[in-house]
Amino acid sequence: MVAKEMALGDRKDPTNAFRWDKVKMNLPGSSTYDAGLPWVFKIRWSDRKIAADLLIYVDDGRVTAPNKLECKRATRKAASRLNELGIQEAARKRRWGSWKPWAWAGLLVKTTHDSVNVFVSQERWDKTKAQVRDMVEELDTSVSGTLKHKPLERKRGFLIYVI
Repeated sequence: MVAKEMALGDRKDPTNAFRWDKVKMNLPGSSTYDAGLPWVFKIRWSDRKIAADLLIYVDDGRVTAPNKLECKRATRKAASRLNELGIQEAARKRRWGSWKPWAWAGLLVKTTHDSVNVFVSQERWDKTKAQVRDMVEELDTSVSGTLKHKPLERKRGFLIYVI
């Protein structure tokens, strides 16, 4: 968390790629809810755009920004700061901003001007169907009408990321 805060820098610095003015709530059920926007996001008042941000999942990070140029600026800034702290960032593994980004943690996110949709990859979906099929077959052939605990635990560990 400290490294992320250092990479983001001073949010009020007008030259900072990650500058922002306010955190905005866009919650389902509220009168101002807009399905085309994230539920919670940082906004810049100067141009009324969603601010660039750095998202980290375990040891992997992604930069979000309102356009490709800002995404590149923010990615370079984050990488530079993290490298200063001794945290390796491999430029060869970078993925630049796109409306159709690649999978991250097994999920595909498709963004249009109207909505944000989350999908699982075809490979993960096929594996999910196979695991459910295996459980149904095991139940059908089980004399006691139960599933074996350890295999079920392994399947649960995988399936929890699909739901």
